[in-house]
Order: sequence, then structure tokens, then C-alpha cells
Amino acid sequence: MDNNKITEQVMSQIDTQHIQMRPKWYFILGSLLISLSLACIVICGLFIFSDVFFHIRSHGPFGYLQFGSNGIQPFLQTFPVVPLFIGIFLIVFGSILLIRFTKAYHYSMRLIISILVIIFIIVGFTADYFGLNEFIAQNNSINQIYTPFVSDSWIVGEITAVNNNNHWMDIRTPYGDDVQIVWDQQTLLPVGSNFKPTDRVRIIGDNIDGIIHADGITIGGMGWRNSFPTLPQPRRMFFVPPPIDN
Repeated sequence: MDNNKITEQVMSQIDTQHIQMRPKWYFILGSLLISLSLACIVICGLFIFSDVFFHIRSHGPFGYLQFGSNGIQPFLQTFPVVPLFIGIFLIVFGSILLIRFTKAYHYSMRLIISILVIIFIIVGFTADYFGLNEFIAQNNSINQIYTPFVSDSWIVGEITAVNNNNHWMDIRTPYGDDVQIVWDQQTLLPVGSNFKPTDRVRIIGDNIDGIIHADGITIGGMGWRNSFPTLPQPRRMFFVPPPIDN
């Protein structure tokens, strides 16, 4: 069928079925909406993946797995599961928009998803590296989106005072919560452990009368910055007893 016959058929169909061509502004508006949607996805992806990197960097959730089955709950509480699923949704949704409404339909879904994953990882890591999350945390009205550094069964912090012989230490969380820790011969400890001030530790155990009785302690793997803001007093979760004399 030559081009003339195709043109005649199309024009005949337009006349008989009263088909109207969409105005130019319709396509311009559609392009703007798609562009805005993709820009919003990229911006949201920046914050989401930055939050994922922040939680992994500051909490070191994989370190809890060293405690075996006792570390599974703290791991699930500190690993950024929800942000990660939101990030995956944004990647898939953004890929569908690109393939459905842009010239990206020439490429496979796998390639588009791979490109978006790389973009989100780069922008998320860069934003976290330059302190985006610590900057957001300065605003007390929105910093509740971050997982706290202390719970009823686990805590992370930096040692401020320690007595290895008497098995106690004082730690301070990145939010400024001061908590006392004690341990005994049954506590799981790093091989050859000799705790010292400024060590960053993660601890699982029970809160008894304001003191954490540790079931396990590990060192390192947590990279929060010292510029992390101190939250107002109502956030404090433990009563801290007076220091124990050496």
C-alpha cells in the first residue's frame, strides 16, 4: 500500500469518526508534567538513598549479626528496610515513565533500571558524604525520621569513661544520651578486648534500673560525625546513675 492510499484512509477515518487532533499545548503540558515527575523522582531518590547510606554508615547494622540470633532484632531495627523499598519503587516507577512517555522506549527496561540505580547511588552517596543528613538532623521538627541510637535492647555510642577491670563503661550516643554499661563473664566481647575512651561500640542487653547489662559488645563499624546535633532533653531515654568510683 503506497503512501497516498494510507493518507486517504487516515483522512477518511478522521472525517467519518470525527477524530480531532490534540492541540499543541496538550503535548507541551504532557512533556512538562513528565519532566517534573522525573525531577521529583530524582530529588526523592537523592534523599532516600542518602538516608540509606546514612543509616548503614552511622549504625553499622551488619555488626549486630556478630551476636547471632540475639542480633537479628537490632539488625532489622537499624537496617533501612523501608527507605530501601521506597528507593526500589522510585527506580521502577521512574523506569516505567521513561519507557512509556519518552524516547527511552528504544532501550530495554534492564538498561534503564541499571542507569537509574547508578544515578541514585552516586547522588545518594555524595549527598551523605557532604553531610546532608547531619544538616537535616539540625531541624528538630523533622529529625524524627532517623532511627534513634538507643533502644530497650540495644544501643550504640562512644565510650567516655571505662574501667575494664571492674567491667563498666559510660558511653554517649550521637544524640548526646549518656548511658552506663556493665558486663560480666557471660558477655560476648571482641577477642582481646581492652576498651578505651573514644572507642565506638554497639551493645545488646537489658536496661535494669537505668543501667544497661550487656549481653554482647562489639567495636567499630559506625561512622557518625561528631557534629551530629544533640537533641532536646525529652528525647533522653535512661536515667543515668552517678559514676562508679574506681
